[in-house]
Amino acid sequence: MNDPRPVRRDWAALLGIAVVLASLWMHLQVALRTTMPAPVRADAALYVAYAHNLRAHGVFSSVPTWAEPTRAPVPDKITLPGYPALLAVLLDGPPDMAFVHRVRMVQALLGALTTLFVLLAARLVMPRYWALIPAGLTAASPHLLASSAYLLTESLFACLVAGSLYAMARLAASPPRSVGERPCSSASSQQPPAWCDRNGCW
Repeated sequence: MNDPRPVRRDWAALLGIAVVLASLWMHLQVALRTTMPAPVRADAALYVAYAHNLRAHGVFSSVPTWAEPTRAPVPDKITLPGYPALLAVLLDGPPDMAFVHRVRMVQALLGALTTLFVLLAARLVMPRYWALIPAGLTAASPHLLASSAYLLTESLFACLVAGSLYAMARLAASPPRSVGERPCSSASSQQPPAWCDRNGCW
């Protein structure tokens, strides 16, 4: 038999999904429509040099061996390895426009993930509809949107920061327990879950 009760829609969840999808769409539009004559230049050239040397030589070096193959990659540490390591995964040979396109697509996804992490973190510390405000502001941030089109660290860094904030907010919202405790099933699904240790459940 069909259930006569009306289906309740979770509008806060639906609006949250819409905000994240809008964020992804805006980042993709910026990444696909932005044109520049020389995308691998200035700081971007430095990150690409590290990525190419990691991929081709297994050395963390800022020497632009992709542009000057006769030079030896001398190890150094002018920048941190996180973003060059991401570029190294996407790099296959000298950097070309296909490589730039791959980086932009990944950074567009990172931008949408940043919005998602902000939304999830905000829902843990404020009412569900209010949580849409910081998520919407993050999705529409001009700086974060523009960073999807450039080979710079902002997209990856912002995503990692937002993910860390969500992890800390989730940890702070979880019930405290001591080392050795384990969750156990409740007698009723209406009751909050109990926690068990060697001395019993509480």
